[in-house]
Amino acid sequence: PAFTPAEVAAHTDPAMVPLATVYGEALYGPPGRVDAQRIQTAAQSMSNVEARLLTTYSRPQRIVAWYRPGTILPNWLRRSRNR
Repeated sequence: PAFTPAEVAAHTDPAMVPLATVYGEALYGPPGRVDAQRIQTAAQSMSNVEARLLTTYSRPQRIVAWYRPGTILPNWLRRSRNR
């Protein structure tokens, strides 16, 4: 929970770092820090990440990740599975 967006991205997939960096600047930085060039960097990073995800994970894996079935389990079952 204490990681910055860029730190989470670096641990998840380095392709996400430029997007997460611009996101962090927009969210936590001073107003006006994110200019058109930084937005273009974020957009290009997003395209790169999408392409990478499409080639790294199969369609069924992406569907499961999208819905994350574990998040709809009852609390008592989630607790028992974490033991």
